[in-house]
Amino acid sequence: MAAPKRPYFSLKEIAPSKVYEGVTLDTGGPYESLYVGGGGNVRVVTLDDAHVTFTAVGTGTFMPITVQTVLTSATTATNIVGLN
Repeated sequence: MAAPKRPYFSLKEIAPSKVYEGVTLDTGGPYESLYVGGGGNVRVVTLDDAHVTFTAVGTGTFMPITVQTVLTSATTATNIVGLN
Protein backbone atom coordinates (compact mmCIF):
# COMPACT_ATOMS: atom_id res chain seq x y z
CA MET A 1 0.00 0.00 0.00
CA ALA A 2 1.37 3.42 -0.94
CA ALA A 3 1.98 6.03 1.73
CA PRO A 4 -0.64 8.77 1.94
CA LYS A 5 0.13 11.83 -0.12
CA ARG A 6 1.46 14.70 1.98
CA PRO A 7 0.60 18.34 1.32
CA TYR A 8 3.12 20.04 -0.94
CA PHE A 9 5.06 22.94 0.55
CA SER A 10 8.10 24.67 -0.81
CA LEU A 11 10.15 27.53 0.63
CA LYS A 12 10.42 28.79 -2.94
CA GLU A 13 6.82 29.95 -2.54
CA ILE A 14 7.73 32.36 0.29
CA ALA A 15 11.49 32.93 0.19
CA PRO A 16 12.12 34.97 -2.99
CA SER A 17 10.65 38.17 -1.61
CA LYS A 18 11.67 41.49 -3.09
CA VAL A 19 10.56 43.69 -0.20
CA TYR A 20 11.37 43.09 3.48
CA GLU A 21 10.39 45.40 6.29
CA GLY A 22 10.20 45.30 10.05
CA VAL A 23 6.58 44.91 11.03
CA THR A 24 5.03 47.89 12.79
CA LEU A 25 2.28 46.35 14.90
CA ASP A 26 -1.27 47.58 14.19
CA THR A 27 -0.26 49.78 11.25
CA GLY A 28 1.92 47.86 8.77
CA GLY A 29 0.88 45.53 5.97
CA PRO A 30 -0.33 43.81 3.98
CA TYR A 31 2.29 41.06 3.91
CA GLU A 32 2.51 37.92 1.79
CA SER A 33 4.38 36.07 4.54
CA LEU A 34 6.06 36.71 7.87
CA TYR A 35 9.39 35.85 9.47
CA VAL A 36 9.43 35.58 13.27
CA GLY A 37 12.86 36.29 14.75
CA GLY A 38 11.89 35.88 18.41
CA GLY A 39 9.35 33.18 19.21
CA GLY A 40 5.95 33.71 20.80
CA ASN A 41 2.35 34.31 19.78
CA VAL A 42 1.44 36.18 16.60
CA ARG A 43 -2.05 37.71 16.22
CA VAL A 44 -3.00 38.80 12.71
CA VAL A 45 -5.89 40.16 10.68
CA THR A 46 -6.42 38.01 7.58
CA LEU A 47 -7.50 39.31 4.18
CA ASP A 48 -11.12 38.44 5.00
CA ASP A 49 -10.94 40.45 8.29
CA ALA A 50 -10.71 37.44 10.60
CA HIS A 51 -8.54 37.80 13.72
CA VAL A 52 -6.33 34.73 14.21
CA THR A 53 -3.74 34.02 16.92
CA PHE A 54 -0.89 31.64 16.12
CA THR A 55 0.45 30.36 19.43
CA ALA A 56 3.98 29.20 20.28
CA VAL A 57 5.52 30.21 16.95
CA GLY A 58 9.16 29.17 17.11
CA THR A 59 12.17 31.46 16.77
CA GLY A 60 13.32 31.66 13.15
CA THR A 61 9.98 30.59 11.67
CA PHE A 62 8.71 31.61 8.23
CA MET A 63 4.92 31.88 8.27
CA PRO A 64 3.50 31.41 4.74
CA ILE A 65 0.35 33.42 5.44
CA THR A 66 -1.03 36.52 3.76
CA VAL A 67 -2.21 39.07 6.30
CA GLN A 68 -3.49 42.64 6.37
CA THR A 69 -1.68 43.51 9.59
CA VAL A 70 -0.11 42.09 12.74
CA LEU A 71 -1.88 43.16 15.93
CA THR A 72 -0.31 44.33 19.19
CA SER A 73 -2.93 42.54 21.29
CA ALA A 74 -1.83 38.96 22.05
CA THR A 75 1.36 39.24 19.95
CA THR A 76 4.32 38.27 22.11
CA ALA A 77 6.73 37.32 19.33
CA THR A 78 9.49 39.80 18.49
CA ASN A 79 11.61 40.80 15.50
CA ILE A 80 8.82 40.12 13.00
CA VAL A 81 9.65 40.90 9.38
CA GLY A 82 6.99 41.29 6.68
CA LEU A 83 7.84 39.82 3.26
CA ASN A 84 6.31 40.80 -0.08
